[in-house]
Amino acid sequence: MCTAKLKLKSSFVKLLWSANASASITHHSNQLWRVTENGEQSWQPLPADQDHALVLQLTPAQVLVRELYLPLAAGKKLESVLQHELPRFTPFQPGQVYFAAARCGSDAQRLRVQLAVVRRDKLDALLEQLAAQGVAPDRVDALDAAGQPLGINLLPAARRRRRIHWPRLINLTLAISSALLLATAAALWRSQNADTLQRMSAEVSQLQQQTRDIITLQQQLSERQQAAGYLARLKHSQPSMLTTLQALTDCLPADTWLEQLDIKAEGTLVMSGQSSAVSSLISRINACPGFSAPQFQGVIQPDSQTRQDRFTLQATLSASASGQTEGSTP
Repeated sequence: MCTAKLKLKSSFVKLLWSANASASITHHSNQLWRVTENGEQSWQPLPADQDHALVLQLTPAQVLVRELYLPLAAGKKLESVLQHELPRFTPFQPGQVYFAAARCGSDAQRLRVQLAVVRRDKLDALLEQLAAQGVAPDRVDALDAAGQPLGINLLPAARRRRRIHWPRLINLTLAISSALLLATAAALWRSQNADTLQRMSAEVSQLQQQTRDIITLQQQLSERQQAAGYLARLKHSQPSMLTTLQALTDCLPADTWLEQLDIKAEGTLVMSGQSSAVSSLISRINACPGFSAPQFQGVIQPDSQTRQDRFTLQATLSASASGQTEGSTP
């Protein structure tokens, strides 16, 4: 016999439906029985105010019971596995029967299961007959050959109902009410200092906001100081335009004149112009203090009108070319 897995905490009234009995319980022909500790008694409806769960027990003649051994992996989706394998274990298709299974233990490799199957048309007709007489079972179990319940539930899902366990509901209501009373008492006790706490919270929030404002101002001041220092260092590191023009005037030969002069922020000088002695410009600029790494850019082209060569030359301004006086190109 397999140990029952399904447990209901409300009290049970077990009904034994005889396979050869008629549907009506108004006749006194032992159709419907109530199973008690003193044996089987004819069914009498219980008072409406009593909280009982009705368990209908089907006899072995009404239920097909098979003992199966399945792989342990089947236990994770037992109902799906049985639904798929039902034609192999029974002579019925899944749509013809209601089935339920009880786990009866396992070994290292196999799971022992008791499968109970009842025809849909038979159980539906039986439940309809009971419903017509005011009997609505909460669970449908089955008896094995030894007359012991399997502890399963063959009742269709559509007919299952959620019972209200009034004693438990009352106890839960009392517990919730007690908790609410305790919470209310604690709230009343805290409300005595609520105004003081609120005022202190407002003051703390104000102080926090003032602190954040001060930190923001300090950050802005620090950023401006850093920017001013960077500009001052950049200005100090760049040669003045007047100093650069004077140095170029001293370095370039008299037959050379400039059309464009550009001093970039990184200290690079780019100049374009015309000269009759282009080949000597690199050596003259290289020998001039404050300039280094001179080189031509692009192609040197002759000018047909001035009969000189057009050039573009780039050089790097060194520290000795830096000046303290700003100037501009006249």
